[in-house]
Amino acid sequence: MAHTPTSYFGNTNIHSMAASQSPAESLDPQLAQTSNGSSNAPAVDTGGDASVSPIESGNLQELPANIPETTPSDAPETAPASAPEATPAVVASLTEDSIPETTPANDPETTPTKDLSLEERNAIEAAARKEAAARKAALLRQKYSRPLDPTKYLDPIGSFHPRFPKTGHHERCRKRIRGSHESVLLFDTMHARYVFENDYFPIFYVRFNDFFNPGENLKSTRVKDAKVDENGIKFMMMYGLATTIEADWWIKVNGKLIAQIHYITEGPLQGFCRIPFKAIDTWREEEDQIVGYPRDPYKRVDVHQCYRTIQFKIDDHVFQSNQAVAVFQVGFPARFYFGHDILKLKKPLTGRKMPNVHAKKNGKRIVCPYKGEGEYYNLEIGGKEYENIMWAYDRPNAEVAIIKNRFCFSTRHQNISSFRIEGASQKLPPIPADHGMTMEEREMFNNDT
Repeated sequence: MAHTPTSYFGNTNIHSMAASQSPAESLDPQLAQTSNGSSNAPAVDTGGDASVSPIESGNLQELPANIPETTPSDAPETAPASAPEATPAVVASLTEDSIPETTPANDPETTPTKDLSLEERNAIEAAARKEAAARKAALLRQKYSRPLDPTKYLDPIGSFHPRFPKTGHHERCRKRIRGSHESVLLFDTMHARYVFENDYFPIFYVRFNDFFNPGENLKSTRVKDAKVDENGIKFMMMYGLATTIEADWWIKVNGKLIAQIHYITEGPLQGFCRIPFKAIDTWREEEDQIVGYPRDPYKRVDVHQCYRTIQFKIDDHVFQSNQAVAVFQVGFPARFYFGHDILKLKKPLTGRKMPNVHAKKNGKRIVCPYKGEGEYYNLEIGGKEYENIMWAYDRPNAEVAIIKNRFCFSTRHQNISSFRIEGASQKLPPIPADHGMTMEEREMFNNDT
């Protein structure tokens, strides 16, 4: 008996919009023409809205009908009452020659300069210009030198991630994306889509038709006791990526059901399959294997040689180096990777023998899609061991190859303090282990990676 896939339908709300009636109205016919029947009345500015009559716009008031028409020829000429006519005597007394000249000597607002030398006059003028410039600068400082609102320009302590793209954003990936499991190539596509199911990284949605052998590697079936990823279904419905989803599809390799996927049959991403990243063992973008999870195309990592003097303490032991490599990752504080010279204590404690320092691998691995694969180290100082206090990338990505086998110290570690760069103390705000994820985001993160 053929299996009928379980479909999930989203609610479709149809909003009908009433057709808007044109607000245009004809002008009052009694005001549209003059009293002699002429229609050549002057135009009234109604603010560009032809639907508003002059009376309604406030530019005209309704006039009585018995006011006689006045033409320009019989209109009496009137002069402003406040402008008296000037007499010839007054005009004669205001000739150009009779206007007194204002000089520094007779101007009480100006310092007398008749008896000053050229150097003294230049000095006075320079002082006046300097004073005017100072007043202008003070006004500019008062206008523009206002403290910034930290809530608008700074990341909140502990968030350390830019909020772009927003959750629910999706776009085409221009890279060649391939997926395989147990050496079986499942799909090869140039039409995968980045879908941001959280604010930290995207996952890939792949078209159903891009699978090489859908009949062999995809199967629609119900599996007893199989848990449906309800968070994934809720996400696609809530952000409008799908209106109908078939959740009973599975990836099948060598006769075994590997992982459950979601097939979108209706909606903006119709024909695409949502594949959790860890559902298959190998993902590649072009010829490079993707580790951890897909990289965000809007985030990057910069690596630079850094000759600044960096100093920090582990308990009372001072570590210092000016041969670090600085790694700047968007949304995170700068990280500094040190060579083995950092393990040589620069300043032994006064009156005490310099302790021995040894770095030991502890078997814990670290994976970062931007930097590569590495391992954690314990640090032994004078017989005391500090666990998971630093890490190093033994298999870095090509973009950050310079950090290979260099040590980076965890600023979260409770024994690290007094972090200084060129003598200036640095704040070490905590980075939460879950980066402030909600419960649903953590579940989707764990399910996908």
